[in-house]
Amino acid sequence: MGDFVPGPRSRPPSGGPPEHPGAIVRRELLVPSGLTERAFAALVGISVRTLSELVCKKRPATLETPRKLARAFPQIDAEAWRDLQYAHDRWKRSRSEPSPTSR
Repeated sequence: MGDFVPGPRSRPPSGGPPEHPGAIVRRELLVPSGLTERAFAALVGISVRTLSELVCKKRPATLETPRKLARAFPQIDAEAWRDLQYAHDRWKRSRSEPSPTSR
């Protein structure tokens, strides 16, 4: 099996935000695994709270989270997941900064 790189559903629709990595973790890993959040968190090596906040899009995927996901799921490309978080954060920042025309 090749590296898991987020697919077309993780790409933003025209003008929309990039998908939060936590939504992809839920859809592509947690739900298909059939594991409870507690069992999945133990498998990955993160707390249940961290997992819950990640999949509810209340916490970013820190630098360590993609590494831990990649250790538990070898098909994951940790760099792609970091890039996803970066794209999501960059999009959020661009929406919170005042535009030059609004000054």
